[in-house]
Amino acid sequence: MNIASVDTRPLALQVADGELMLVASDVNVLLDAIERLAEGMRESFLHHHHQPGVLEALQTRSAELESLLYALATPARSLADPPLEITSVRARLLREVLADITGYQRGELTPGLRELRRVLSGL
Repeated sequence: MNIASVDTRPLALQVADGELMLVASDVNVLLDAIERLAEGMRESFLHHHHQPGVLEALQTRSAELESLLYALATPARSLADPPLEITSVRARLLREVLADITGYQRGELTPGLRELRRVLSGL
């Protein structure tokens, strides 16, 4: 999915028993970080493709990340829609993406993304 063509909007998330609102710029940060993480995984595959199971693991993780990317970036979403439910799989992926932002990508989390990380850590 090419996120450059997506009209990003604020996004309401249903996390456990609460709701969290992400501003459009935070959604953009997540979308960009997901694409960077997926690209890093593909590059890693080029160096480790000879190891058994690497291709299958890459395909599974890529499909999970693409699903998360699509859920966050769906252009039809509006504030009138119900909040996006953060399932256990989405929570795990978002924790990985947030860790990748502050680790490998050497980025800073916005206050909204720090709050998301805090909420996700309790799941």
